Order: sequence, then C-alpha cells, then structure tokens
Amino acid sequence: MTLNITLLTPKMIYQSADYMLFDERAGRRLAIPSTKAVVLANFDWTGFITYTGIGRVGKEHTSEIVEQWIQKLDRPSFEELVDVIQRRASRWVTSVKAGQPHTFVIAAFVNGLPTAAVVSNFQKWQGAQFDSIVSDFVVSTVVAKRKSKVIVTGKRDAVPRARRRALQRLAAEFANDGARVRRAIAAANKDGAQIFPDQISEDCFVYSQDIAGRGQYETMGETRTDLPTSMMGVSAKDQIRDLLDKQFGAGKWSMKGMTSATGQSQPAPPAECKLEHSLDASSADYEILNLAAPDGRRATPRSINANGVIVGEGSQRWNGPQYPCIWTQHSTVGFLAHGGGLGGSARDINDSGLIVGSLESPDRASHACTWNLDEEVRDIGEKIARHSQATALNETGSIVGWASVHPTEGGQAHFRPTYWPVSGSAVILDDLDGGWGEAVDINSQGVILVRVHERGDILLSGGAEAWFWQDGRVTRIGKPSGDTASFYPKRITEDGRVVGLAIMSNRQRFGVVRSDNGIWSRLFDPLEGRELTAANRNLLLAGYDSLEHYRIPWVKHEHGEISRLQHFKYHHHQVTMVSEQGWVVGSASADNCCHPVLWRPT
Repeated sequence: MTLNITLLTPKMIYQSADYMLFDERAGRRLAIPSTKAVVLANFDWTGFITYTGIGRVGKEHTSEIVEQWIQKLDRPSFEELVDVIQRRASRWVTSVKAGQPHTFVIAAFVNGLPTAAVVSNFQKWQGAQFDSIVSDFVVSTVVAKRKSKVIVTGKRDAVPRARRRALQRLAAEFANDGARVRRAIAAANKDGAQIFPDQISEDCFVYSQDIAGRGQYETMGETRTDLPTSMMGVSAKDQIRDLLDKQFGAGKWSMKGMTSATGQSQPAPPAECKLEHSLDASSADYEILNLAAPDGRRATPRSINANGVIVGEGSQRWNGPQYPCIWTQHSTVGFLAHGGGLGGSARDINDSGLIVGSLESPDRASHACTWNLDEEVRDIGEKIARHSQATALNETGSIVGWASVHPTEGGQAHFRPTYWPVSGSAVILDDLDGGWGEAVDINSQGVILVRVHERGDILLSGGAEAWFWQDGRVTRIGKPSGDTASFYPKRITEDGRVVGLAIMSNRQRFGVVRSDNGIWSRLFDPLEGRELTAANRNLLLAGYDSLEHYRIPWVKHEHGEISRLQHFKYHHHQVTMVSEQGWVVGSASADNCCHPVLWRPT
C-alpha cells in the first residue's frame, strides 16, 4: 500500500502519487517505477485520477487500465465518470485479486467548486476504514467550499495530522504559488517514505490545477516515467501518434511522456509574486538584478552584448504569446517589430547591435530574421524555407541557425543546419547521414559548431554529437567517449575548443571541453540534478543544481570551483547566456511568472 495526497483549496487542486511498486509474492519492491496518475483533459471539465493498491497487472500499469476504461466516454460529467470508475473497479479487483485493498481518488473543479471522490473498497475520504474489505467499491465525496481539505489515501499514517494541517495553512497563505505547495506535498511524501521505506518511494509525481483548468506537473526527484492522459475520451498519446505518423512516417519518430490541461475562460491574472532574496551562501563576485518585465509577467533574456543591451522574448499580456523584446536599460523593456503571427524570439545580439532570431507570420510560418537597434526588421528565412530560425552570430555579422527541409512542416526531424554569410545566399547543410540538426554557434574565424542527431529521432535527448562546418566542408568531432550517449555542444572558442554537456549511458552528466587537437577533458564531476546550460568563449560556465526541487544557478571558470549565484526563494533559475565580459542573463520562474534576470559582476 503506497501513498497519495490530495489537497483541495478554493483556487487550486493538488494531487501527488509516489512511484513504488511492490511484488507481494516475492516480498520485495520492484525496480520499475509507476506514475499512478491519469490526467483528464478536454471533457467539459478537467481533473485527474490517482490510486493506491494494485499498481500493475502483468506488464500493464493500472493507469493504463484506467485509461482504457474512460477512452470511449463521450464527454461524461464528473459524476458519470466516478460511477464508471466505481463499477469497473469493483469488477476489476474481483477478477485480479479479490480482497485486495484499493482506492481511486478523482479530483476536479465541479461547477467551480474543488471536489474529490474517493472510490475505495476499504476507506473513506477522511481516513475512516471499513470493518472489512468490501467487494463493491464505495464512493465518498468531499467539496472544499471555503476551507482547504487534505485527503491522504493508502498509508494514511505516513502523513500525521500536524503535517496535514501544515499543508492546509501553507495552501491558504500562498494560494497563488502552486510550486511552493507542490514542493511541500513532495516533502510530506518524502518524509512518509522515511516511515515506510518498503512501501513508499521518496520520489513522487505532483500535479496541480487551478480553477480555470490550467495544469502544472512536476516529477519530484530523479525518477522519470510516462504519464497517460485522456483527451475527449480518446488517448492523447494515440492522437499524437497518428499525427506524427502522418508527418514523419510510421516508426520514424519517438515520443516521451506528455500532459495537457485546458480551460474555457481567461480569468484575471493572479496576484504578482513578491521576490525574496535567498540567504543561502552565494557568489560574492556577482549581484542579481531583476530586469523590467512586460505586462504579461513572463520574459526570458537570451543574450547580452558588450554594451549591456539584452534581447530575448516576453509576453505583452497575461497568458499571451511571447514576442521578441529588448532591454537597453535595466528598468525598461520594449518589443521589437514582429511579423503579425503568434510569437517570436530574439536569440542573440553582437557588439555592433545586430540582433537575430525568428518571427511568426500570420500564416503561422516561422522565419529567421534580423533587427538593428533602430528596431528595423529583415526577413532572412522566407526565401529558403517555410520554417527557419537564426540562433547565433559572430562579430562580423555571419549568422547560423536552422531551416526545415519539409515544404510545410517545422518539426525537429526536418531541421537542418543553416548559414547566412555576410554577403551571398543562405546555405543549408542537408547531408547529415540520415539525421537532423542545427548550427548552435559560429566564431570569428567562421567555424560553425553544429549539433547533429542520429536517425531522425525527434527526441532532443537522443544520439547528439558535434560537427564543425567551414568553407563548405564538415568535420565530425563526435562524442567524448564510447560510453557517451549524447554530447550537446554549447560554444566554440576562437582557438577551436568546444565546450558542452556529455550525457553518459548511465545518465550521468558532465561538462566537457574538447581541445583543438581533439583531447577531451571534464570541466566538473557529475552531481545528481546538476546541469550545464551556458558558456562563453573564455570558458566561463554556468548552469544549475537541483536543491530541494528548485534550480539554483551557479558559475564556474574552466579550472575553478563551482560558485552559487545569488537567487530568489521559491523560484527555478535558468542561465541562458554568459557574455565574453562575464555578464550572465537568464530567468527566475514559478507557476505564474518568469522574471528576466541579470547577474552582474561586482
């Protein structure tokens, strides 16, 4: 018997499930993790289901079985879905293992009220247990009209009364900060695992949904599993498989878990979050500056030049698309000219003020483009492909990125490295041995750094390596070692060194550098939750460590130690670029915000 925690609040619903599977016949826990969750989307309401008891039958997880139960339902009401789960569960448990205790929890906003139905053969929502396990499942329902309700199913003793009360108080105090509450629920799950280590996993899956149907989910810890999702009574995975088969051909693509949530209204934005500086030890060499944010409360800086001009993308309105934006001063943000479509991004800027990125046109095509500091825009992608993006440039104005070789689609499997010289026509590198890729950097000598993926796999995590491309010739530099699953190049220096992230076959991650004569060296040792996200040409590195489920930023010189940067409490931090002068830009994000951030050397 494992652990589920469901928290109902007037504005938000939360649900967690641990990953433990236990083989009762063998008397041992299984190494196979199981996401005991089904997300329900695109009915006339949205919600989710979790369970405890029987986690797997043969090779089929219970979440997959539940998905089959509800696939053919035609827009059921919440009550109708609960009735189906009750009837199917009663027959299912009897056929699989009669007398096995099992509980489902279905949670959703019903007519604007946070509601949960506990469907069980041995317990009710408030924790009371039946005198004996019954053959027909019983439904007990709770509605949180004014006060939050905490429902603990499975190993209820793993979450003491005081802990349940603390979750209620936290949810009331931080009603608009779903991430903080999700982490408190994950901490309660982890502490419960200390009490029952053979029945509850320390890692867990936590999902939250607001009253408008917007969903957020996180896998707390290192465990990763797929999430079954039901959409319109038809499996979302089946829908996506059909679409991808049509786009890429059967067997020509791969997919790794997804989730979805929808809402039918656009309510007013939640209250703005209040940034608090963390008191944790941090680098004395940098100060953190919160840059001006647009009205949409979401912006991500992508690049900064030697003059301190920053470019990236941001939202002009709450829940709106993101468009290219620019910070010429820390206290003001402006938007660059865009193509009238639903998005765009400025990806890089050089010291001369040339900006590169992409814009979406009204017909939903994405084109590589450039801007100058007068905000004049020039489309450089329209004549070469329907979809393209410029991602980087050097000081001479040479530009690199990608273009899609498909006449209409822009999927990653069609990406090919693309080079826009200062004069002359764009060049697309189409011969990638059956793979796909993009150009990620170009130095002042015109050496282009290319990331290539094998076999047309659209997973970014699969089969990546590095190539050089110069004067029409390519040189394959490959991976650091034979047991490296993927190498993600980040930057090429002026003397031809390459820095990037190596992912080993055992999933360990290293920062590595390749010398100009082909010698690979580690830049830091692996640490669970450590990631390299940016580097400059002087090999000043930046990334984050995952601590207490938050991403904490750091910097490191090639031969120095990792030094934590100043950061904000209760936010994820992501460094996107390190300039040659050592300026660092990135973001600090939570559920309802993405703050543009500059770390400035002191």
